Amino acid sequence: AHWPRAARQQEEAALAESQAEAADAEVRGLRSEWEETQRQQKDRERALASWQSAHRDAKARLAKLTKALSAFEGEVEEEERARLSLEGIVAKQRRSNVAMVSISVALLVAKMAESCTGSEFAFP
Repeated sequence: AHWPRAARQQEEAALAESQAEAADAEVRGLRSEWEETQRQQKDRERALASWQSAHRDAKARLAKLTKALSAFEGEVEEEERARLSLEGIVAKQRRSNVAMVSISVALLVAKMAESCTGSEFAFP
């Protein structure tokens, strides 16, 4: 009567040990999944932090480029005003040159007229 009970206890102990090993394996699997989930979460957090840093840098570069573009546009406008001013000066100089030529021609005609006999204009 002692052997069957001992055999049953041994079978129950083996079953309990097998169930404990299965539970341990399941716990190890769950722990492994949890650790992988934690690694992935940290990777996502690092990626997010990296993206946020790149986004801040890009915003700062955009602000600098916008400021530089604005300054450049101001320079272009200033150069355009200077060009228009120079064109005005050149146009005035041309009118002045034309006036000088007209005056010179008038003086030449007047001298030619003086060199004519008497005060008459005798053009053939």
